[in-house]
Formats: sequence, structure tokens, C-alpha cells
Amino acid sequence: MTYKKLIIIAAVILPVLFFSTHEARGQVADSTSFELPVETAVVPIGMHPRGEHQGEAFRNIGMVLVGGGLLGIACGSLWVVPMFFSKGGENVGLIMGLLGFFAALPATIGIGLGLGFTVIGLPFLLLGNSLVACPVNWRDVNYDGACQQRFALIFELSGALLGSMVKARVTAGYHINQNFFVGGGIAPGYGRRNVYYNGINEYNNTFLPVYGDFRVSFGKKVVSPYLDLSPGYDFLDHSLYGGASVGARIRLSNNSPQSLWSSIQVSGTKHYYELGLQIGWSF
Repeated sequence: MTYKKLIIIAAVILPVLFFSTHEARGQVADSTSFELPVETAVVPIGMHPRGEHQGEAFRNIGMVLVGGGLLGIACGSLWVVPMFFSKGGENVGLIMGLLGFFAALPATIGIGLGLGFTVIGLPFLLLGNSLVACPVNWRDVNYDGACQQRFALIFELSGALLGSMVKARVTAGYHINQNFFVGGGIAPGYGRRNVYYNGINEYNNTFLPVYGDFRVSFGKKVVSPYLDLSPGYDFLDHSLYGGASVGARIRLSNNSPQSLWSSIQVSGTKHYYELGLQIGWSF
């Protein structure tokens, strides 16, 4: 076999071998190939989708309670008006003259229930508005940061469940962080109590405690429990004063410490005491 024949055989066989091995490599590649998994978005732990109607139920409940409360106050107040019309020139109202004590009973019930429904409904209403305005799920919002550290005023009103007293509290202080508040204030009030000075029974209707205020909230969510202690001195009762309250803090803004404070509170001196409900607003 001459070299010419070898060249011809190589020219025929080599291309065949080349294409056959290339096809075999392609088949092996196809049989061993795999697709990388497509990366999916990982939802961080603790994140929840925001509900379409988040907070609307609380807001609607609050609107019904506050609306009913204001209606009760209005009806009770209107019932009192005819009592001031005189009868026969006497300084006795027409309804009062006919019904006596029972004439004032509907007004008392209406105004009392109205105030109660209003006080109960305000936390629901403000909480609902806060949740509706929140752009994310309420469980994922943390009210912290430098914006929660600032001076603030807290206005509070309380009515006694035990003891015949009402009082207003005005507290000024500083939010050290999102949970701690330190300040002081004054709480003028009115009540019925007997005060004993040097063994003499004196009737006193007013009191004026001045106090320090130490308030701590537990947590940094939209609703957080809190504890408040208020030691001080009552300058009209001439004795040491002490107060404490336990309740819920509803945060109204993540850009400031603005909040609603709703609690059960007890306060008093050695001559009087008060156990009642308290509601307040800070800004």
C-alpha cells in the first residue's frame, strides 16, 4: 500500500471519526446537563403582608362607641334644660317640680353612660386610625429610634370608681428612649372627702398634688403595656401623695412619641384615696 492510498483512506476516515465523536460528546453533555434552580425571593423572618382592611374594625368600633357616647351626653344635657324653666314664679323647674329627684335621673344616666362610652371608644378609634395609617403590617412596626427621644407633655383625665373624685393631670418631661419617660406635673382635682386636722373634722372638696412621674413602657409595638409611678406632695391636703397606674399605651406616630395612654389608676394621701379609670394623650 503506497502512501497515496494511505492519504486517501485518512481523508475519508478522519472526518467520519471527527463527526461521530463530536455527536457522542453532545449526547453525553445532554444526558449530564442540569438546570440551576431559580432563586426565589426570601421573605425575612417576622414580615407579614399588610391586611387590606387593617385597623378598620377598631376604627369602626371606636366611631360607634364615641358617637353613642356623645349622643348620650347631648341627650342628658338637653333633658336638664327644661328644669330651669320656672313654675308659678317659683325658682323651681317645671319637670323638677313635678317629678322631684327622678327628674334628674335620666340626665344623670345619659351623661354618665355617654362619658363612659366615649372614654372606652377613644382608644379603639385612635388605635384604628393608627393602624390604617401604618404602611406595613402592624406586627412589623417598631417604634424606636432618635425620633422617640424628645420632650413631651401628657394631659390626662381620671374619674373614680371608688371615691367621689375627678382630676386632671398635666405632666411635662422627657422621653429618654422609646420606653422610658421621666418628668413631673400637677394634678388639680375635685372630690368629696373628710379631712382631719388636729382631731377636727374639716370638709374639703379640692386637692392639688405636685408629683414626679416615672413611666416605663414594655415593648416598642403599636400597643404596649406600661407602668407609671407618681410620688409627690398634696399642698392643699398637707400630706404626702402617691399614685400608680397600669394600662396600655397606643402609639400614634413612628416619627414622635405621640401616644394615647389608657389605664386603671390609684392615688391618694393618708386622708383620701381614689381608684378609677384614666385616659391621656401625649405629644
